[in-house]
Amino acid sequence: MIGPALLLVAAAVLVAAARRHRRWPPARTAAGLGGLATLGVAFAPGLDERSAQLLSAHMLQHGLVALVAAPLLVAAAPVRLALGTLPRTWRRSLARLLHRPWLRLLAHPISGLVIFVAVLAAVHVPAVYEAALLTPALHGAEHAALLWSAIALWAPLVAADPLPHRAGALARVGVLIGAMTAMAALGAFLAAAHRVVYPSYAAPSIALGRDPLQDQALAGGIMWIGGMVVVLPALLALAWAALAGEERRERAREAAGGGR
Repeated sequence: MIGPALLLVAAAVLVAAARRHRRWPPARTAAGLGGLATLGVAFAPGLDERSAQLLSAHMLQHGLVALVAAPLLVAAAPVRLALGTLPRTWRRSLARLLHRPWLRLLAHPISGLVIFVAVLAAVHVPAVYEAALLTPALHGAEHAALLWSAIALWAPLVAADPLPHRAGALARVGVLIGAMTAMAALGAFLAAAHRVVYPSYAAPSIALGRDPLQDQALAGGIMWIGGMVVVLPALLALAWAALAGEERRERAREAAGGGR
């Protein structure tokens, strides 16, 4: 669980850095604060406690982390903000880091998709999931892996930071469809299962007056529909941006042709 104190410190650092930057867009600061606030909601004591009792609550928690908090934090452009506010020596070190071969590989859109899908699949393997429910340290590592894998997915798609790879519209669409398909597959599996996939939820669900299979189906729906609710608008935005870009290029070609 991410403590509120840590989130407040991160928010204070973000606001202080944004104020130091002369031309930092307020929208990016708002995105960062929104991402931190979403993490605060996801790991608030109420939802965090309920996530140990109901699979649907845990899927909601995972959805908030991967589909809301991660893209908002990426849209805040923390690397760009750091490059504009850190001392010169630190800026140079960060700039050198951005050109490391391993980071160039990790920043590729396909790498982000592979990392996200691999982590999504691994943390929902029944044996791993059950172990995380019983071991707080492993549970925290699971959430950290989910957050960072989602950041790896969204970073080259949002492209707010100066990463080595800037995906084109077609590549972004393909990656988003791949991520949506993976979430839909997991959601469909949980919704259609005729047995309780994670036995640790059976007794707590019954104690709360909930049918474990119905709660599991709800959890699958949250994962399935939640992915569509976030990804489909992103796909529409990409399509609109691609059309607008093509229109600008066409106008530029017409203007260049008319000037001859």
